[in-house]
Amino acid sequence: MYKPITTRNRYSSRPHPQGVDIRKQIAHNLMEELVIQEAEAQIQQLPPKSAQFVKLVDVVVYALNRLPAMYASTKRGRQLQRQEADSKLKQQIATAVRQGIAAVHRDPLRSSEPWEDTETPATTRALESLRQELRYDRLNWENLPEVVRYRLAQVARGELDWRGQGSFDWEKFPLHQKTAQV
Repeated sequence: MYKPITTRNRYSSRPHPQGVDIRKQIAHNLMEELVIQEAEAQIQQLPPKSAQFVKLVDVVVYALNRLPAMYASTKRGRQLQRQEADSKLKQQIATAVRQGIAAVHRDPLRSSEPWEDTETPATTRALESLRQELRYDRLNWENLPEVVRYRLAQVARGELDWRGQGSFDWEKFPLHQKTAQV
């Protein structure tokens, strides 16, 4: 009934099978790991009364926003990035983390709630509607662009026809029509 949809890795010509989280396969930001290690070390050196007001996640985010990303997709690339970080960026990382601790520590009463990626009932309904329109039960927000491209290609090749479904009224959405120049 459904043809499997594959996504092409922009760094390789090999397709990825549906359901594989390509984000975990493409790259890893080594800077995140280095900043977390440095932040943990610096926070441990703080007096206990000061350390209780410092949230690790706030320090890490502060520092990462001030440092260059260091992405690697292979073990060899990771080794090279680590060597470069050790030789060129170690002091910059330590400074960014120290500034992060100072910034977070300056406002100990600050309330920070973690950001949560939650779906609302409206987004859930929208996704379900798209699953029906695109005729693809495994549709999610991550694979939506690829599924739309695939279905549009099917329509262009004449393999798929939406006429007769009765679920979409073009007259309610006149943006497809050319407007008269005034």
